Amino acid sequence: MTFLDFVTLFYNLIIFCLPCRCAHGYYGYPGLLGDTCQRCECNGNIDPTMVGSCDQLTGDCQICLHNTEGPNCGRCRMGYYGTAVNGDCTCEWMVVCLESGYH
Repeated sequence: MTFLDFVTLFYNLIIFCLPCRCAHGYYGYPGLLGDTCQRCECNGNIDPTMVGSCDQLTGDCQICLHNTEGPNCGRCRMGYYGTAVNGDCTCEWMVVCLESGYH
């Protein structure tokens, strides 16, 4: 591949594939040769149909459910305990959770 071929290929990817995105709940660079969309690994703690539930380029989980948090929704939010990968994070002290706005 010559330098001119490379520049032409890069130009075509930028012009034609920038709008290419993975579906909600998936991430990757589908416009690049050899790359495909992969399911976001959020330990079952996102709604994959929700817009913005995970970053469509990096796969980082952004809208964690079940009182979980982290780049893969793999830990309980502050004030909660349990096993995040099982989605069973519960509030340690109900009164504290209600007063602080945690539900």
